[in-house]
Amino acid sequence: TTPQVMTSLTSPPVQWFAFPNAYHVFVKTADGKMLGWGHNGYQQLTIKNISVTIPTQITDQNMLKAKQIACGAIHTIILLDIGDVMTVGCGANGECGHGEISN
Repeated sequence: TTPQVMTSLTSPPVQWFAFPNAYHVFVKTADGKMLGWGHNGYQQLTIKNISVTIPTQITDQNMLKAKQIACGAIHTIILLDIGDVMTVGCGANGECGHGEISN
């Protein structure tokens, strides 16, 4: 298989992306937009669709303030520009760090 350019992500250019160990992906563009796609069964993309097969604009205000994002298999950790850390998604094994085992 030959890699293909994602034409939906060529303008504006991508500034950074997050995807390790995950079934979902985020990219932040140079103009400040946040896009996400992939599995979203636990709303780890912060949108309501179950699966998102194309880059979709994320409108959650906290996500737009993200300085860095780490993607777990079914959860997301967000480092905000002010230094706060937020989590979203499945927390069934405590991976969201809220002190409970729930989503």
